[in-house]
Amino acid sequence: MKDQLRESSPTQDLRAYLLGSWTVERSLWDRAGGTRGTFAGVVRYSETPDGGLFLREDGTMTWPTHTGPPSANTSCGLPTPPKPWMSTSLMGNRSTA
Repeated sequence: MKDQLRESSPTQDLRAYLLGSWTVERSLWDRAGGTRGTFAGVVRYSETPDGGLFLREDGTMTWPTHTGPPSANTSCGLPTPPKPWMSTSLMGNRSTA
C-alpha cells in the first residue's frame, strides 16, 4: 500500500477530497478504567445514491483483552452541492490500495 501525505489546505469539495481509501492509526483510551489500546487499518469513503458518503473502516484493534478485526460502517449526508462554509483543513494518508 503506497501512501501519500495530504497537505493541510482548505478544500471546497469535501466529498471529492474524502472519496477513496485512507490509512488510519488511532489510540484508544477507556477513561473510566485507564485501559489503552490501538486501532490501525483502512477507511474507505464511497458515494451513496443520495449524494452522501458511506464510510467503512477495517483493520486490527488491539486491546488488553482482545486483538482482532473490528469493522464499522457509517453513512453521512452532505449538502448537495457542498456549501462554501464547508471548507475545511484535513490531514491524512491517502491509500492507493
